[in-house]
Amino acid sequence: MSHHNHSFKTRLSGVLLTAILLISPVIASADTLSDMSAKLAEASASLNKIITSLSTTQQAQVAGASYQTDLEIFKLCLNQYTTTSPLCAKSDFNSDGIVTAADYTMLRSSLIYDMNADLTIDLRDSADNTDLNFLKSCFGQYTASSTPCAKTDFTGDGVVNFADLASFKSAIKYDLNADSKVDLRDSSTTCMAGQTWNGSACVVTSTTCAMGQVWNGSACVVETTPIICPIGQVSNGASCVILNTTCPTGQTWNGSSCVLTSTTCATGQVWNGSVCVATLTTTNPTTDALQAQINSLLQQLNLLQGQLANTTKPPSTLPPVIPGQGGGQVPPADIDPLVQSSCTELTQNMRLRSRDVDTNGEVTKVQGVLILGGYLSTEATGYFGYLTLKAVQTFQTATGISPTGFVGPLTREKIRAMTCGRG
Repeated sequence: MSHHNHSFKTRLSGVLLTAILLISPVIASADTLSDMSAKLAEASASLNKIITSLSTTQQAQVAGASYQTDLEIFKLCLNQYTTTSPLCAKSDFNSDGIVTAADYTMLRSSLIYDMNADLTIDLRDSADNTDLNFLKSCFGQYTASSTPCAKTDFTGDGVVNFADLASFKSAIKYDLNADSKVDLRDSSTTCMAGQTWNGSACVVTSTTCAMGQVWNGSACVVETTPIICPIGQVSNGASCVILNTTCPTGQTWNGSSCVLTSTTCATGQVWNGSVCVATLTTTNPTTDALQAQINSLLQQLNLLQGQLANTTKPPSTLPPVIPGQGGGQVPPADIDPLVQSSCTELTQNMRLRSRDVDTNGEVTKVQGVLILGGYLSTEATGYFGYLTLKAVQTFQTATGISPTGFVGPLTREKIRAMTCGRG
């Protein structure tokens, strides 16, 4: 028997002896039942003072209980008033005189200091203190650059410092059994899932892991699921890759895909190492055969040149017709192209963005005159756009009118005079 247990038993015997000494005189000296009741109450108060002087663990043993965790001691005091149950005063964390759910919430809040997730907050300053050692390893670290240390930043100021150490040490108020640990388990031998009691602490053991995980001997790890690949592919451990397979004609497998290889080309072609190309026949060709090949190639060349010209040909621009000067599109014979057309009389003023719908079709009439005179090289659209504007300005310059691009009374009269033969 250890010295600690011997001294405790000695003290416990003293407590019981004191109780006997307190109660025996009550029984012997009480004259009436009420007198005995009063004296018993006095003896009970004296006994409570003696028990209060013991440690919490010893108090539990006085009550006939074995070692209890802090959580178990708290549960015994739940809903007890500290005035009638002095032993529960330590469980009244908010000091309101009664142990309630509010005190339980405060007890559970101490879990923030449980850094190794074993439901026990070790407050000892010893080499085997996992919680304290974790805090020390993070001391001076900024949580922004050291994410694992974020849970030790109890003050939330972004760095683990002395304020966090003081906050950790403050959890001592939840140590109800005075063992320098805050044990939030229901029993000292009841461990979390995946842990067993080794006689002094909970240790990780093989357990049933979550779905998609397997036990590797020390922890649950993600299970590697076999990859099922399509036909012609195999798994390389991370994905499916194509198997060496039969490639199309003219291709071979290079280890990862089909690539072109020398093959039988069409008549008149040979393999140059990557594609089939045309070749001259190996026999002595006749002059007629060579000429036929040349003619065929020239026809193909002309065809390609024509297609290229159609796709790259810029819009044709015709020079304006200026009276007394050459240029422009002039019809056969010396006939004024405007005069030979039908007489055009306009009644509407027109400007940029005018339309036929707004001018009774006169935009198209003006464009027809400009096209016939070589001022406008596009088709009549019925819309007075920028090409029509430029054509009108050229016409105005050629006929002595200020080139505003606006078709007003002067321009309309000029068109009428030139198309109707009266200028």
